Amino acid sequence: MPRFHATVRVGLRASVLDPAGDAVCAAAQRLGHGAIQSIRI
Repeated sequence: MPRFHATVRVGLRASVLDPAGDAVCAAAQRLGHGAIQSIRI
């Protein structure tokens, strides 16, 4: 039986939309946390 070795790398891409993160970021800014620029969930 043949054996295989694989490496899989997973990461966040800036081009992928994150509507939940955008909603949390907007809510945090409305609550007075203006220093928050982005949130990824």
